[in-house]
Amino acid sequence: MLKASILEDQRPAQRVLTTYVGDADDLELIGVYGSASEAAKAMPAAGVDLLFLDLHLPKMDGFSFLKTLAQPPLIIVTTADADQAIEGYAHNVVDYLLKPFSFERFLQAVEKARQRQNSPGGEAARPDQNTRDGDLFVKNKGEIRRVQVDSIEFIRANSDYVELFTKTEKFFFARTLQSLQRELPARRFVRVHRSYIVNLRHIACIVGTEIHIGGTTIPIGRSYRESFLRKISAS
Repeated sequence: MLKASILEDQRPAQRVLTTYVGDADDLELIGVYGSASEAAKAMPAAGVDLLFLDLHLPKMDGFSFLKTLAQPPLIIVTTADADQAIEGYAHNVVDYLLKPFSFERFLQAVEKARQRQNSPGGEAARPDQNTRDGDLFVKNKGEIRRVQVDSIEFIRANSDYVELFTKTEKFFFARTLQSLQRELPARRFVRVHRSYIVNLRHIACIVGTEIHIGGTTIPIGRSYRESFLRKISAS
């Protein structure tokens, strides 16, 4: 059973989703919230597996709310705006339901969530699934860009954003470093500092407590050093 919650401010849409969740065999409804602030207070204690997220909410839109979650659940976006739905690629949502949607379409989205939840190793297996067949979709300067995972040299945390570096480009990604790490292949991408993730394939050399990638020097945090050295010795 997936523990599901609904974040939707419109009562008619709440009723539709509540009915659909109740009619689905593998869903348990544990919360219906009308605002982001209400959900923020209740969701951490509720242990949500799957969130049906409306994009148009009072005071804070759905994607802005999603960015505040340190460990977001599986997300199915519900929206009447097809143009805005594509931003979900940058947040690794499971699926988007364009309103009005049928129960059959709802079940298709839930099945996608169930498959991701039940993948070998559960949630921990997601980093090795090679997101989007080796791609990440990043919102950058008003457009959605496809970035090859293998081209990423390193990732650096910068306030509420992360900076993603390839040999030729830099992208600003509105995510936390922790949530982005879960989407990358764990056998190649390693956290080496509270502010850095590196791609092992792009390391030129390691000198003392510093990693050299291209022309960039990246520090190895004291608490990350042992696990990093184990990782490179096993690779």
